[in-house]
Amino acid sequence: MTGIQWAAQAMHAAQERLDIATGNLANASSDAFQRLRARGSIDRHGVHIRAVADPRAGALRPTGRPFDLAVRGGTLQVRDARGAIARVGSARFTRDRFGALRDPRGRVLLDAAQHPLRVPPGARFYSDGTLRIGERLCGRVGIAASATLDVGFAMTANVDAISEMVDVLAAQRSFEGAQRAIARIEATRKKANVDRALYAAATGMAAQQKNLDTIAANLANADVTGFKRSSMRFSALAASDGGAIGVASLGRRLVFGQGKLLKTGGPFDCAISGPGFFIVSDDRGRHAYTRDG
Repeated sequence: MTGIQWAAQAMHAAQERLDIATGNLANASSDAFQRLRARGSIDRHGVHIRAVADPRAGALRPTGRPFDLAVRGGTLQVRDARGAIARVGSARFTRDRFGALRDPRGRVLLDAAQHPLRVPPGARFYSDGTLRIGERLCGRVGIAASATLDVGFAMTANVDAISEMVDVLAAQRSFEGAQRAIARIEATRKKANVDRALYAAATGMAAQQKNLDTIAANLANADVTGFKRSSMRFSALAASDGGAIGVASLGRRLVFGQGKLLKTGGPFDCAISGPGFFIVSDDRGRHAYTRDG
């Protein structure tokens, strides 16, 4: 492989690592989310990254809902409309009009015989996976005999935010290192007057770096009250002869979409639902607009 191919492959691998780490961070507060790990390998074709599931379970969080189920030492079996069976460690189920329990994706909970589990009115789950009305057995969840079923609990994501941020920074350093290598090769290309294809690739990668910086800033400020996420804007970079030779950044654009509302208990904490802004003024009497109240 040429130097530019190796650098591009390394940058692609760093991008995949970054996608995995940012995905874990974004779902750190999602119940039943299964953390992914980046597993790498290298051969004569370059560096390769693939995502593998982390089997470790997160902590249990009480919810008080009778059909929120979490399993320690095993998994629940669910089936989608196409008949595909999947295993989950925790899910928030709701009872449909036929008595079946369905997760947020519409998949139905299966019993020990891999049939849809029917939950009659008044039935409740027990830690051994049985479904009973009083002493009468109505069914059994399809879990291992050694597993424990926790009813009214959700399993939190097994994500260490600090560890994931370290992964993000490491992936970004790898990305920047590959980008510098491409820049050095591009400088050589300019001196040798090679065609403009590599220049287009280099400007595209620089634009992607700015896009990643914007995404990282959005993630880092996801829990900041009143923060507005940004998105990058790009345009084709034109040459003197009118042809496109790369990508140019047009800067960041604020996204004014509605965020979620949080109850604070403060008597003067205000939030706007829907379009609009608060008008505020500074010490000099200048007006400004904000949604952070």
